[in-house]
Amino acid sequence: MKYYGILIDPSKDAVTKVEIDNSVVGLSDLYSNIGCEMVERMVLGFMEDYSIDLWIDEEGMLNGASERVGCFSIGDNILYGRGLIVLCDMDGESIAFDSEDKDMERFAKVITNKVSIENQFNYA
Repeated sequence: MKYYGILIDPSKDAVTKVEIDNSVVGLSDLYSNIGCEMVERMVLGFMEDYSIDLWIDEEGMLNGASERVGCFSIGDNILYGRGLIVLCDMDGESIAFDSEDKDMERFAKVITNKVSIENQFNYA
């Protein structure tokens, strides 16, 4: 089975699926996909026994990410650098979407609609 996260990349004006090695998303997965050394969690919503989490570069405003990789907005929040969307279970573990998870496609479309109003992102 394959595992995925949803990556928002303002430098490419894109929202895409990215493959993650395991079902549990570790810090190394977050760092490598977001392209940073410190991450911060933002809860976007809830579904059954999971929260829908957006992980972003914690130092995005400090380390020049806005010039390097851009920014995007969700609601009233302006976020700098890339963001990775995964789930969080009741034990606090970050969990990737699996290849059979139909909700991933639905979430990607909802997120694309939220960020595309200003940024014109596309989901690939």
